[in-house]
Amino acid sequence: MLSRQLMGEDLDGLSIKELQNLENQLEKSLQVIQQKKDQILINEAQELNQKIAHMQRENMELYKMINLCRQENMDLNKKVNATKGFKGGSTSTNSGSPVTIYLELSPPQQKISGMHEDFPTLG
Repeated sequence: MLSRQLMGEDLDGLSIKELQNLENQLEKSLQVIQQKKDQILINEAQELNQKIAHMQRENMELYKMINLCRQENMDLNKKVNATKGFKGGSTSTNSGSPVTIYLELSPPQQKISGMHEDFPTLG
């Protein structure tokens, strides 16, 4: 009977005091429900903030790796360009015409958790 009254049914015949008690009970139940909902939302927001912070750290590490690979690539290209003037180098073909050599460094082949194994080509 009480559950039907909590749903707003079978209220005929209840006194003012009984209706007030029912109303108070509903208000307390609603307050508990709202607090529970608020706590769940707070927990979810905290989890999302932690995920954002983790992704920002991971993004910075990847950015550093890309910059390091780019710098190493530029250094290798400078070395190759500096050796073009040497005799017997691999900068010419059998016909004697110069050949441009492009070298690129590949990032280390370690698997980063949660990241794709394929890295973008730098250069």
